[in-house]
Amino acid sequence: MGIFFSEMFEQLDRWTNRETWNKECEGNCQFSKHFNGENVLSFKEFSEKVVENFHNQFIRLMMTCLDKNETNYMKSRCALLILNRMSDVFPKSLNAANLLQERLQKLEDAKSDI
Repeated sequence: MGIFFSEMFEQLDRWTNRETWNKECEGNCQFSKHFNGENVLSFKEFSEKVVENFHNQFIRLMMTCLDKNETNYMKSRCALLILNRMSDVFPKSLNAANLLQERLQKLEDAKSDI
């Protein structure tokens, strides 16, 4: 899963480069808003809505998995393994990194209490 998410976020980040977007994605029907291939996403819509949404949803998921809870052990362990695989590409924002760092510190503190 970590490799999959790493590759996915790497590709999303690659497409947020304006030159790459113009070469590979602009006007491409795979980036349309509807199934009929019309109304294709613009670069601004893609970078602000799609990529940002992916990052926000993923950080929420990781935060849920990293809750300090003894019954949540396997979720936390899997989340740590996934994050370890994708540390090169995620998180990109300082806010997301700080949220993850705080949650990981809580896990570390709970581990030391045991």
